[in-house]
This record gives sequence, C-alpha cells and structure tokens, in this order.
Amino acid sequence: LRFELPEGFRTRFEELLEASRELGWRASADSNGSFAFERVPAVPGSILSAVMAGYEHGALEAPLVPTRDLELVLAPPKLPFAGVLRGEVRDPSGAGVSGARVGLGLVSVVSDEVGRFEVPLARAVTAEVITAVKTGFLPARLERPGEPDADSSGWPDSVVLVLAGPALTIRGVVLDHEAQPVSGAKVWVHDPTPGAPIGMMPTHLEPLMAGAPVPPMALESEANLPSEDGDNFYDWTTNMRAPSALWHWVDTDATGHFELGGLDQRRYRLDVLRSGGLEVITSESLAAGDTSAVVRLGPPDVFERVDGRVLAGDGSPLPGVQVSLYRPMIDVRARIFGGNSQVVVIQPAGSVTTDADGRFGFDDVPKTGAMLSVRGDDIVPAAAEVASDSLDIRVELRCHLEVVLRDPLGRFDGISVADQDGKGLDILVLTEGSANAWTGVPLVQGRSGVVSVSSRARVLKLLKAGALVETRALDLVPGEVNRIEL
Repeated sequence: LRFELPEGFRTRFEELLEASRELGWRASADSNGSFAFERVPAVPGSILSAVMAGYEHGALEAPLVPTRDLELVLAPPKLPFAGVLRGEVRDPSGAGVSGARVGLGLVSVVSDEVGRFEVPLARAVTAEVITAVKTGFLPARLERPGEPDADSSGWPDSVVLVLAGPALTIRGVVLDHEAQPVSGAKVWVHDPTPGAPIGMMPTHLEPLMAGAPVPPMALESEANLPSEDGDNFYDWTTNMRAPSALWHWVDTDATGHFELGGLDQRRYRLDVLRSGGLEVITSESLAAGDTSAVVRLGPPDVFERVDGRVLAGDGSPLPGVQVSLYRPMIDVRARIFGGNSQVVVIQPAGSVTTDADGRFGFDDVPKTGAMLSVRGDDIVPAAAEVASDSLDIRVELRCHLEVVLRDPLGRFDGISVADQDGKGLDILVLTEGSANAWTGVPLVQGRSGVVSVSSRARVLKLLKAGALVETRALDLVPGEVNRIEL
C-alpha cells in the first residue's frame, strides 16, 4: 500500500525545493488484510492505493482525519472473452499452481489460487511463446501451435502450462588470485533469460525462479501503462540494499562458498563483486546443477588513484561540487507495452566534494565500468565514464524557472524548452538524492512549479494537449528563480 500526495503537489510552492526530499509512505497488509499508516499528512486530494500481483490496482481518496475502518477492495482483472488467452499452470504432479508469473510477449499476469490465468492478446503485441515461472520450479514454455490469420490468433481457446520440475542450483566457492576464499562477495547470473515485463520493468526468469521479490514500483507501474501501444521511453535508475527481481544476488560466506538457486537447465556465467569494491569479474561457463564450482578471481584490475577536475564551459574550476563514484550493475533495456524501458541498478562507492580548484580524487577505481556522477547547486547534473587515471569533466550551468498562468488557466497545459537552434533541452526536477529529466512538464492549475534548465535555454514552448501553441524568448539569470507570468 502507498499514501500519495496529490498529483502536482510540488507545483503549489514558489520556493526552490532542490534541498528537500519527497517522503514516501508505504505499508504492507498482514495475513488478514489489515494495514496501518501511523503518521501521514492531511492534504486534500491525497490518494491511498494498493497493488498486489494478480489483482487490479485499487485506490481511494485518503481521509483528512484519523480513520480506522478504511476498506480497499482489490478485484481480479476483468477481461472480455474475445481476444484473451486463457489457461492453467500445473506442477509436475498435475496440481494447479497459484502465484505463477505467466508471460506472453509484452504482458505478464499471475495465476489465481487454482492456477488459472487470462492474458489479453492485444497487450501482448507479440505472441510466439508463452512462459510460466514459479519459485522453485523450472519454467514451462509453449510455442504458439498455429499461425495467426484474420480469423484466429493461432492459439487454442485454452492452454495448460506444466512446470518442468525443480529449479537447479550452482554451489561453489570464490577464490582470489592467491587461492584464498573471498567472503562477503556478491554473486549473480551474468547471462539471465529475458522474460515478459512486469508493467514497465524488464524481467529475467532466474530471479523469479529463485523467489526474488518484485519491487512495489514495478507492480504500481502496471496500473500506469498507457491504453495503447506507442513509442514512449521510460527510464529508472536506482540502487538496492537487498536482492530483488531487478538484481538478484547471493553473498559468499566466511569460507567463500555460495549457493545460487533459481536456475534453468543450461550453462551460466556468473558475475562476482568483492565487498567494498566496484570491480566485477565474470566467471567461465558453469553448468546449472554443479555442486563444486570454483570461481577464480584475478588480481584487482584498478587504478590506484583517479584524479580529476570539474570545470565550467569556459574552463573555470567549480568548487563545492559533489562527485560520486558508482558502477551500473544491471542495465536492462526492453520493449514494453507503450514503448521501451531502461532500468539501471547502480552500486555506489562514496562521494567527495571538489576543492577550490575544482579538484577531486578516488582510490582503487576499476579500469572498466566505473562512472562518476556530478551534482551541484548551480550546474546541470552530469555523468562521466572513468577511462583513465586523470580526467576533466565539463558541465553546464543551470537556471531555475517557474511558469505561472493567469486567467484563463486552460490556455496551456504544459511547457518545454529549447536552445537558440531550436533543439529541445531537458527540464530537470531535482530533489535531494534524485534527479528526473523530462522533455516537458505539465502545468498543474496553471503552475509548473520551480524547475531547472540549462543556461543554454533560449525558447519557452507553451503546449496544449501536446501541440505547440506559443513560444516566448528566454533570458534566464543563474542563481535566482526566473518567474514567468503569462
């Protein structure tokens, strides 16, 4: 469950909110369905919502006073009889399997308490193979038996998917270049099997077979998918403190041993991340079911020291800028219903602040895969790959902008910005710890809220239903909120 402030809540403020952090209120229902939020704000228009795999999204307007008798009813998906592939997931003994994730093309659903499921073919888009995955089992797969034509989808009225026995495991040990056990290392599958997306989240079969939890944001995104397919692009960058269906790993014990489950009947390569480091080592191919695998790591392949500078466009040094070292551990792009999605899971490794000469430094940085994130009060956030032990990072200055409409408010419902050549620039919505870049932002009751743009912005585009209505010249001043009233 989630308590959400009204859409566009931040646009109500005239102040710069970049040093603020938007709180999240989440709770989980117990076995009786009971839940509680101990302390949430009383803001008119706030929403209390609930998601659960296999059910429609449920929501109601949050009360403004303490309440003890709220009820949210989650209903099974209601699908028309036509254009739906129905079926059942069974285990090897023939019993129905509840909670299996069934994927077809661009859509996935969850089997009910007796193993039944319904897949909307229109959302699947492509429908060559249907797959079912359940914790602890090998997946079930069925190819479409017929060719689609004007009168048929190529699928029968119903199908039965039988899970193919218990999932396999690789057990083994991680040793360093001196044949010593490596404790506390993360181990995960380098080459997992792609699965059907869960909402906007790309998936792989092995984490689901291992029982890794699906992030709540993935389930919530199922309710936010568009009604029609398109060419939109969605991206999400996050870090993780515990394994999930996005990035599922196991840790080596004090003797370097590990047990990685949820594997199919094939060979895998494994990735290893030493504790406290960023270097990722990929193993040789190993057979699922191996009980005595040995993963040997070479000597650390790192720069002992990386030094750099953060510079403005004119080459002047920028002091007081935060530089963070990290590595993308998972970077998955996939076709989803409505367009394409990219999910990046990063492993952070510390931050420093540039000195008076714009200088910064890090020790023991991998020679491949490491990235630097650059953020500061007056610059456009930037990222740079670490390719050598010395580098300069040039960044753009940023300006703060707010658009406020006077009556009538309905003249425009969104804005975007462009440079002097008409090339679109990102509009940034920044808070402490997060940065979101948009090609445009909506006007909520005639207000954009305070957003950030590059100092190269020269044109304000005023939109209505996505169409350009007017343009205005921009001459923004860094260091203050440029408020534009129309």
